[in-house]
Amino acid sequence: MERTPGSAPRRYLDHNATSPLLPVVAALAADGGAAGGGFGNPSSTHQEGREAKRLLDEAREGVLGTLGARSEDFDLVFHSGATEGINAVTRGFAASRPGAAFAHSATDHSAALAQRGPLEARGHRVLPLPVNARGDLDPDRAAAAIRELAPRPVLLHWTWVNNETGVVFPLEDALAVKEATGATIHVDAVQSVGRIEGWRPLPDGVDACTWSGHKFGAFKGTGLTLVRKGLGLPPLVSGGGQQGGLRAGTENVLGAAGLAAALAHVAERHDPKAQREAKDLLVREIKAAAGARAAVAGEGAGRTSAQTVCLVLDGERSDIVSIAFDLAGMAVGTGSACLSGELRPSHVLKAMGFGDEAARSAVRLSFSPYVDRREMEGHLPPILGVLRRFVT
Repeated sequence: MERTPGSAPRRYLDHNATSPLLPVVAALAADGGAAGGGFGNPSSTHQEGREAKRLLDEAREGVLGTLGARSEDFDLVFHSGATEGINAVTRGFAASRPGAAFAHSATDHSAALAQRGPLEARGHRVLPLPVNARGDLDPDRAAAAIRELAPRPVLLHWTWVNNETGVVFPLEDALAVKEATGATIHVDAVQSVGRIEGWRPLPDGVDACTWSGHKFGAFKGTGLTLVRKGLGLPPLVSGGGQQGGLRAGTENVLGAAGLAAALAHVAERHDPKAQREAKDLLVREIKAAAGARAAVAGEGAGRTSAQTVCLVLDGERSDIVSIAFDLAGMAVGTGSACLSGELRPSHVLKAMGFGDEAARSAVRLSFSPYVDRREMEGHLPPILGVLRRFVT
């Protein structure tokens, strides 16, 4: 945590936006030059290239091992992050299946929502799936809507954990929809690592799954997608034939090594029970302090992540509230987008039935995979101090 002389340390409470670089990953950057071999081109046949190829292969094996996936079942594609992964899977599916359809939740990330225009321009169908006021998606209703798209092949984009509210769409529900409809399932697992129980191993039946490294302590600009063998997705980026022709371009060896190291670190140290206890304490204290003046978006959903709290302070602007937190030494997130001075409501909260004013008023507190009750007790006084300025 950064601080200036005479000031209190800052508190970083915006892990859903990005996570601090883990020390084990930072060490790779320090040691990954000539000493570590990470600077070589893994396509080169000389010693430096072979060493880079070895590190890349080790990273691939490490990722598969941590995620509980087998190389016999999945191709692993290293890329720049989930936005690329979502585009690659969606557009690859559409390119290889004329007249295909794309189904997604109304609360999905903008990278999924942005596929609508390009897909519909090429004759594909796009089906947004509604959620209820708690943010839950009804799998039976989703299956019924997808069946109406027959005989089109359907790609169902399934966001495992919502980045704004922490609402969880259970993977067993996605697999039930697949069984009922024959849809291909692509899981957005970006907010799963270190945030929920059971984020690994990947269950049988998932066809593709995407992660972003910077959400769990790896380098920004790194990510990966697992694609079930035989799915037949043409590459989004073509040219040099790297990664078995699945994504061209010289591989980011240190980036891949960072992904493997960060995943292993979180898998070893994540304590979901302690994390859940910390979140429950925070929610109880917020309710006691704010009463009806604050709502927790997604509360009452079937499942939620153990480290995300989305506060809706109806009547307050999220940008003003976030500035108050910042001035008090805390970094928090907002769901609203600000463009040219105009504060736009969160599309996630709108899809859950919140009005425009409420959907402009949410701030999100998201914690590390390692938060526990003791750490949360330290966060509580400054958090409640800011909230009381807006609710009393």
